[in-house]
Order: sequence, then structure tokens, then C-alpha cells
Amino acid sequence: MNITLVTVGLLLIASAITLMAAGPRTWLVAMAHGLGMQAAVGIVASAVQVAWFRDGADMLPVEQRVVLAVEGIPFNTSGWTAASAFERLSLDQHEGAMAELDAFLAIGVVQMLAVAGLIAARKLRDDQVIDPVNVIIFGLLVANSAVNVTWAWWGA
Repeated sequence: MNITLVTVGLLLIASAITLMAAGPRTWLVAMAHGLGMQAAVGIVASAVQVAWFRDGADMLPVEQRVVLAVEGIPFNTSGWTAASAFERLSLDQHEGAMAELDAFLAIGVVQMLAVAGLIAARKLRDDQVIDPVNVIIFGLLVANSAVNVTWAWWGA
């Protein structure tokens, strides 16, 4: 169990819970909603990855599968775009992102904050319940995570 991944995964879960909050319109709440929207997609993708794409996961106890899913949340929230940037920058000379976790998390966090900022700006600007631009962003987040769900971030 990697404590850094579990911590980041739990923080993303907490951000996803903020989607239920209907507090005042502030940048902090809007950024939390932006991170939460991304985290919700990453949580689902991580569960799918552990259930269907991680070899040997079906033989593990449920508790270990949950830990693996939580560890995978940062990777699946960042998605294919962060994985591609990481592999390009590291010249693909590693066995999964676990070998250079600090480099991957730096790329992933920058990407997640940039997307959260875009979502937050839209949330603070419009009074609409459903913003068409945020719907498109959500669709792109789902596609980004879905394409990444087969990536073996733990090392093959």
C-alpha cells in the first residue's frame, strides 16, 4: 500500500463529496466542485480497472481490491492525457508510473487543477443549473479516463 496514493485518492473522494454541497459561490467551493467532478469520473474508472483490467485482482480479498481502487484514483482521474505526457517526458523507460510516482503526480495534479479552474470559472460565471460547456468537459473527462483504464500504472 502506497500511503501517498491512498492519501491523494482519499482527497479526491472528499472532493467528489463536495458535489453534494450547495454552499455559497466562492472560488474555493467552485474549485472543489471542479476537482470533485473529475474525481467522480476517476473513482468509477478505477473501480472498473480493478474489476476487469487488473490481472489477479479477482483473487485478492475485497479489502485489498478497495485499496487498489483508491490507489488508482489519481491515475484514472488524470487519465490518458497525463499518462501520455508522463510517458513522453520519461522516455517510457520505466515499468509503470509507480517507478517515478513524484513525476507522474506532478503532471496529474497540474492537469487536474487546470481543468478544475476551467470548471470553476464556468460555475462562477453562469447561473444555469446545467452549463453546456461543463457538460462537454464532463464528456471529455469520461473519455479521457475510459481510454486510460487499460494502462498498467502499477507496472506490468
